Amino acid sequence: MALLMGTAAAGNPSDETYVPIQSRADLQRYLEATPIAESPLSRLSPMGRRRFLEDIHFTERGIGGYGFADLLAELRADEISEVLALFDLHASSGLLSDAREVNRNDLPSRWPVPQEPTAIGRKFDQLRALRRLPEDAGSGLTDAVREQAMHDGYERLFGAGPLSLAEVSDTDLDLLFRAANMVIGITNDPEYFDDMDRLLAELKTRNLVQKDHYRVMHEALVLTRNFDRADALARTHPSLELAAIPKIVDNVPMSYAGPTAWWVSQDRYQLVHQAVELGAPAMVIVTAHLGCGYSRDAMKTIESDPVLGPVFAKHANWLAPQDGRLDIELLQQWNREHPAVEMVLAVDAREWPAIDDWKTPTFYFFKNGELTTKVSGWPLDGAGHRDDVVAALGEIGLLE
Repeated sequence: MALLMGTAAAGNPSDETYVPIQSRADLQRYLEATPIAESPLSRLSPMGRRRFLEDIHFTERGIGGYGFADLLAELRADEISEVLALFDLHASSGLLSDAREVNRNDLPSRWPVPQEPTAIGRKFDQLRALRRLPEDAGSGLTDAVREQAMHDGYERLFGAGPLSLAEVSDTDLDLLFRAANMVIGITNDPEYFDDMDRLLAELKTRNLVQKDHYRVMHEALVLTRNFDRADALARTHPSLELAAIPKIVDNVPMSYAGPTAWWVSQDRYQLVHQAVELGAPAMVIVTAHLGCGYSRDAMKTIESDPVLGPVFAKHANWLAPQDGRLDIELLQQWNREHPAVEMVLAVDAREWPAIDDWKTPTFYFFKNGELTTKVSGWPLDGAGHRDDVVAALGEIGLLE
């Protein structure tokens, strides 16, 4: 992705003078300068356009992520490419393949896109607002509060008895599937799989299932550690090339009741389940993710730091949050190249009550099993929170 060297300009991304949108301010300037009818964004419905733009995650580095569900639901492959080009983003071949197979242009009679929000669409947007609650309310909101808000919101909006799916439009059916997946993604709670199963079955009946529906289901199954069903889904749909579940070797004592993690084997496609004893005199747990640039910067900076590197190599665990992707090969490569900052995987977030915020990176400092200090984030200034980390290490006796 190119870094922005100026301000976002109106015009065509194919023009040499066009500067890609890389910040929320750039986006605002683009929208003010460009009539919507002249923008590739006009291909999206008003609701789809708003959702897509709201879900773009802008960081100091540019765009950290975006949601593509509305693009898949409404646009052809070429239209998706034109929209993403505004932001200097490039769609994967898999994403474009999904768009070619099912969208409003291929099946106009079966996938009409409403220009005004439906009742289900309004409820879906209320649930999305709850998902964004931490950003809206500030960093003091814990994951537990967010999860409870999502659970309560889903029950209030969609849990009032079984819905007759025969009366639901195609677009609303897709929104219902996305809503059930959304609440699973926030709460890690498998109880909503019944809803996802029922909605996926109806999508199949209407011949509206996209490959991405199966990918989403597979990630939800992996997230909730329902590995048998995830493997069965992968075997049923081999063309999707869904990641196989690795062999898991359990080395956790039967009597142990504390937090655990999966260590990634280097010589085979395997995870080793081990206890993490927080009762040591001093220990650091860092929530981190290889998909997070700030995490990678923190790990590389600390690894090369002559003071912090040896301390973290001996006393820290770099813990990836519970996720719908295990990325075994990626972790194996990272751990080979960076053995001093080896990544391990959280098995179940509920095993880690002291971790109230799984944003990455976040540093948790323990002394004799008690949490003493938390340091959040790793700014882009190069030094990060080094002084804060040094001070926290001093509090638990790892630095003088």
